Amino acid sequence: KYEHIFNTANDVLNKYKFIADIYSPKISFCFCWEFDDWDKYFDGCNYDWLEEYSCPDRYCTYKVQFHNKVSFFIETKHPSSLKFKCNEGRERLMQELVNVYNKLVVL
Repeated sequence: KYEHIFNTANDVLNKYKFIADIYSPKISFCFCWEFDDWDKYFDGCNYDWLEEYSCPDRYCTYKVQFHNKVSFFIETKHPSSLKFKCNEGRERLMQELVNVYNKLVVL
């Protein structure tokens, strides 16, 4: 019984729509290792990969639409995966993310 309750809660909480309904974010970041099932994560939303705002080996940006709202979602490397990178590599990624954020804020 508890496993069913946990799995149901986990399924709801691991959906972008749940976060979007509560917070209505303009821009969200997801720091993860790898995730290939965006269809499941964006269930209940329409989304498009924005190639012009993405660098596939470093970060991917999505435009998400829900309830006549638009949100942007940036998926990038988990910070602990950067501990083996040189300082310049970490700084370059952070600067790229700031630049993407600044471009999306004005859309």
